[in-house]
Amino acid sequence: MFEELKEKPESEQALKYKVETIKGIKELDEQTLKGILDVEQASFPEEMQSDLEDLKETLKNKRGIQVVVRNGAGEIVSYLSSKPLGDAYEELKEYDPKLKSE
Repeated sequence: MFEELKEKPESEQALKYKVETIKGIKELDEQTLKGILDVEQASFPEEMQSDLEDLKETLKNKRGIQVVVRNGAGEIVSYLSSKPLGDAYEELKEYDPKLKSE
């Protein structure tokens, strides 16, 4: 049922990831924003992608959680950006008709 875990080759063992939180827009530079947008474009259909202004607005929301993951070369390979449902409901309700504002 489960695949047996085998020792990883040395090259994979050397690969490291760095997880960083973003505490508001003050810590963001253009390179970080571009890295997040690149992941966004590679991950979601166009109609679900955030643009630069949407992303900045979400990252400014201090009630949300903002995390980026960088690979060993410092490139952003993943991110999590959230805001409370009450703040995002109007944007999300058309994608999920069962979604409730509360």
